[in-house]
Amino acid sequence: MEEDTRVRFLTGKVLLASPNMLDPRFFEAVIFLCSHSDEGAMGIMINKPAMNFNFTQLIKRLGVPKTDTAEEKEIYVGGPVEIERGFVIHSNDYKIPDLTVNIGQCSFTVSVDILKDIFIGRGPKNSIVALGYAGWGPGQLENEIMEDGWLVSEPDESLIFMKNYENKWNLGIEKLGINLSRLSTSSGNA
Repeated sequence: MEEDTRVRFLTGKVLLASPNMLDPRFFEAVIFLCSHSDEGAMGIMINKPAMNFNFTQLIKRLGVPKTDTAEEKEIYVGGPVEIERGFVIHSNDYKIPDLTVNIGQCSFTVSVDILKDIFIGRGPKNSIVALGYAGWGPGQLENEIMEDGWLVSEPDESLIFMKNYENKWNLGIEKLGINLSRLSTSSGNA
């Protein structure tokens, strides 16, 4: 029997919450998928800033001394799973051997060293620092896509790393060619 692969193995793609998304944690979410296999999926939400917590506070918690060249950046809520764990999605111009995974147009690193390098201006050209991630069990993401919870888009560096996080979802929807004024938020049978 032939396996249905229409929504399988989306590593490196971008998920956009559809207007039919029922989970309020993912309202207008934009998620970069770091991995997707038969075992499930893992992604980082890239458009929801953490409230009341910034990069300087994170670095201070890690015991890194403040410098004059310190760069301030947004910290994002990467998702509801392991919210104390940090992740960095970044441009491919930076690599820590054995800790950086290249995912097409972007790379993914989980290391305190990249945070220190970003802080002192020696990190990647573009980066998103997030706490937590979005995770799906085997078949769960595929089901959510089939039930019209997510739209799948090709990765786009300008979308992923744009500073204006409030516009990421709208830009992603526009890049898919969807006119929201014509999109119904209810589903049914024909």
